[in-house]
Amino acid sequence: MDLSEVANTRKIFFTNLLLLGFNPEINEAQTRIHFHQDMFKVPNRAAFEIVIKYLLDKLDPIRSNQEFRDCWPIGDKKREMEFRKVCVAWLTQIASEPDSNLPTIAQSLFLSPGGQRCDQLLANFSRYVLKIVMKKELGTE
Repeated sequence: MDLSEVANTRKIFFTNLLLLGFNPEINEAQTRIHFHQDMFKVPNRAAFEIVIKYLLDKLDPIRSNQEFRDCWPIGDKKREMEFRKVCVAWLTQIASEPDSNLPTIAQSLFLSPGGQRCDQLLANFSRYVLKIVMKKELGTE
């Protein structure tokens, strides 16, 4: 992937996140983490956890409440491990769906979320979530 493709992938992800109602300013004020298009150029676990949780909340708020009730907010290593486990299982399930276009979900990505693999996952997953949310809102699902 050349630099323009990488930049485009990041732009797609961040635009999708904004279209789904993510508010960078509010999240920055609450977490002191800067949310922007290039936030995963280098590993950024705290931002990744917030973004993945946000996308899963948008995808299925009821399931998200159930799945994350014992591990969110993340406050210690045990909850962090449980959070990763829930996310990997859920994303692996989604990746098995033919129209998801998600890459293979590796737990190691959750330990050091950054770079092209992370960008690709977030772009594809945000696109998938946006498609599902739009179908629900339009009543076509």
